Amino acid sequence: MKMGVDIETYSSVDLQKAGVRPYTEAPDFTILLIGYRVDDQPTRIIDLADSEDADLTLLPPVLSDLPAGDLDEFLCLLTSPEVVKTAYNASFERTCLARYFARPMLPEQWRCTMVQAATLGLPGTLAQVGAALGLEKQKLTEGAELIRYFCKPAKDGTRHYPKDAPDKWERFRKYNVRDVDVETDIRDRLARWPRPPAELAAWELDQRINDRGVRLDAGLLDKALELDGQYSARLMAEARQLTALGNPNSDAQLKGWLGPGDRQPGQERHPLVVGGGPGRYHPAGAAAPARAGQDQREEVRGHGAGPLPGWPGPQSSAILRRWPDRALGRAAGSSSKFAPK
Repeated sequence: MKMGVDIETYSSVDLQKAGVRPYTEAPDFTILLIGYRVDDQPTRIIDLADSEDADLTLLPPVLSDLPAGDLDEFLCLLTSPEVVKTAYNASFERTCLARYFARPMLPEQWRCTMVQAATLGLPGTLAQVGAALGLEKQKLTEGAELIRYFCKPAKDGTRHYPKDAPDKWERFRKYNVRDVDVETDIRDRLARWPRPPAELAAWELDQRINDRGVRLDAGLLDKALELDGQYSARLMAEARQLTALGNPNSDAQLKGWLGPGDRQPGQERHPLVVGGGPGRYHPAGAAAPARAGQDQREEVRGHGAGPLPGWPGPQSSAILRRWPDRALGRAAGSSSKFAPK
C-alpha cells in the first residue's frame, strides 16, 4: 500500500534561510492542511486549522466539495510499517509530521519523489517535473500567493487566519489537494524506473543523519567567533587608516578611493608601500620593517598611471591586500608564490 502526502504549514521562521529543523522548532509552528491519497483512491484533505480554534475557519460546508479526510485513519496509515509514504521533498513532510505529532517518522518507510525525479535528470520543482512529463493535472500557479498569505507572517508580523479570507482558504485547500494529485501522478509515472537499492540506502542514511544531528563543541565555536570578531576589527582599523574611508567594506566607497575623481577632504589616496613580508603594506611615510634580500621600502604608485601589472580590479579588500606583492612579483619577474600565474 502507498500513501501520497502533502502538507501546508505555518511558522514565523523563514524556511529558506533557516532550514526545516529550526522552522519546525518555532513556538508558533503548526500544520494547517494535510492532503493524502491512498493507492488509487480520491485525494482527501484534513483541515487542522479548524481544530486549533473553533473560531478560526468557520467555513460553511456548502463551500467545499473536497472529500474530507479522517485524522485517525491518517495516523494509522502514517505510522504503519506496511504503508509506504511518498512525498515531493519527503524530508520536509517527515520532519514536520514528526514534530507536530511527536512521533518518529522512520525514513525506510518513506520515498522521495523529488529525489527520484532528479535521479532521472528531470527538473527540480514539482511544477517543472509535471510540465516535463506532460501530466493531465498540473500544479496550480496561484499557490505562491496563498502560501505567502497563510503560511508566513505579514510584513507587520501579524498572521492571517482562514476566517480572514474564507474564499482564499478554500482555494488553498484545493491547491493542497492538487499538489497531492500531481505528486502521486509523478510517482506512478516514474515507477517503471525504480531507484537502485544503494541510492535508497544512501537517502535513508542521509535522513537519519539529519534526524540525529551533529555534535558540536559549543565552547570552541564561541571562541572561534570571538577571535573572528577581533581579527575583523583589526583589519577594519588597518583599512580605515590606509584609505580614510568610513566603511572600507563598501564597494562604492572603495571603488571611489581606487579610481580617479574628486575626493572628500581626508580621503586623499596614498601610495602603497610594501614591506615586512608577504601581504603586508603601509601608508607612505609609515615605518616598514626590512625584508630580507629586498630594499627596505618599495613604493607602488598607481595614481593616474593606468593599471599596474597584475592589478585584478577592486573586487574586494582581500584581493587588494594581496595585490601589491603580486604586482611586484610579476614586474620583477620573480618566481615568488605571490606572483600571478
